[in-house]
Amino acid sequence: MYSYTQDICRKNRPLNVNITYNGHLLENSTLLSSRYVFPEGDEEAPQYLQVNDHIVRVTSDYLLWYDVTNITKRSGNWANVTTFNCTTDGRIKLITLVAAYNIPGSTDTVAYWVNMGHDVDNYYYKLYTQDNYIGRTVFESCIAGKIKEATATVVHASSIDAQYTFNGKRLPGSQLKGSYTGLNRWNVTDRFNPTGENILTYDGVGQFYKIILALLEVKYEPPVTERSDLWIQSKAEGRFYKGVNYTISALVGNAGKRDAENVEVDFYDNDVKVDSRVIPVLASGQTVTIEFDWTPKTVGTHTLRLIIDPRNKIEEIDKTNNEFDRSCIVKKSGDILVFIISDEGQAIVINRAAHDTNVLGYAPIRDRVQIQIRSCRQLTKMPDDELLNLLSSCDIFIGEYLSGPASSRLQRLLSAHPEITNKPSGIFLILEPAIVYNPAYTKLMKYSNIKGKYILSNISDEFLINYYQNTRKGTNFDGAKLYT
Repeated sequence: MYSYTQDICRKNRPLNVNITYNGHLLENSTLLSSRYVFPEGDEEAPQYLQVNDHIVRVTSDYLLWYDVTNITKRSGNWANVTTFNCTTDGRIKLITLVAAYNIPGSTDTVAYWVNMGHDVDNYYYKLYTQDNYIGRTVFESCIAGKIKEATATVVHASSIDAQYTFNGKRLPGSQLKGSYTGLNRWNVTDRFNPTGENILTYDGVGQFYKIILALLEVKYEPPVTERSDLWIQSKAEGRFYKGVNYTISALVGNAGKRDAENVEVDFYDNDVKVDSRVIPVLASGQTVTIEFDWTPKTVGTHTLRLIIDPRNKIEEIDKTNNEFDRSCIVKKSGDILVFIISDEGQAIVINRAAHDTNVLGYAPIRDRVQIQIRSCRQLTKMPDDELLNLLSSCDIFIGEYLSGPASSRLQRLLSAHPEITNKPSGIFLILEPAIVYNPAYTKLMKYSNIKGKYILSNISDEFLINYYQNTRKGTNFDGAKLYT
């Protein structure tokens, strides 16, 4: 059971609390008295104040939690929370019970994750870091079998809800709201990853947002066969430079019913074997993190590949999840990576210019600038991971003439990962999305920024729509204007 009560801002305003659940006294005149200090400018410092083993404070609020398994009834459960001797209002924001139980006659197999905490997204972070905080919580899964249904739930403490994603998919919020709290529940079956990490992100849009509980419930049909089921995942994210040593981490697991012995894992860079690891025993349901050293020797595109059981020595339920590929860009230190997307004809022109020794291929430019060009058609066929990696690692991004499918693809990815558009030392520009086909693509243009300053944030959608409706590229009608 979880109870949530308020002090005031970061000051110490003592109060006492009584908490009773089904007639059992859990807190008896307990004094809540502390002062919260925000860790200004130190993202590694704890963002919370641990009062004791079941009470934590963040900014103005206390979160209290209890294991009430042995005193919970089949029905008619009740709780009472009372604050007194308050020097402020001592309001109770929420009382929540989380219970998992067997239903008589049910044959469902259900896995549960309960991520409890007290993460905050408020104006303090923006004030001290000049950045937008996007929180995340991870549900690590190791399930084999047929997934029937996956449901994610969030309990938050705020008057204005956040924006959410689950494994990159935007989720609608503001489903059930109180004065200071809310609850959202989503069917995430189509995005659930049974082996590896499932990531829920939350991005507060008001001055204050706090998340208390994130839950995941998955109904599935376990496999009948008594075999191992090995899988592997990795991130391999960020910027990579030639000659610099990096640690590549891999998460491996066994979702099957049988333990696996002497599990081999190979690591490749562009089909060249870099290193191997052997895990003596990978038990049923176990996950292990292993690491590889990698020093890229060439600039350009690299495909990193991790393979578990590369010689097929272990009998498994499913072999399709035994490999992990990730494309990344390696730069030379001091180089500038430019990523350009345009329509088919213009992409050809830019590509010629990039290789012309009298234009962008001119040696002083070529030696310092790497240019990655994709047509709109190529963009729509790129895997999400490859596209996100290019967008996040480039110093300059230019989305020139974007087709409807290309605009739609970018809209989906950037709405789920807005942080990759922020280029504090570079440029991110979307010049002309397919507004003539869908006016909502004006949102894409709002991501345009120069050195982190979003240059269209104060420009109305109506102005942008009107502007692009009258360009030659935007439409073919006779009243087109020759904007330069």
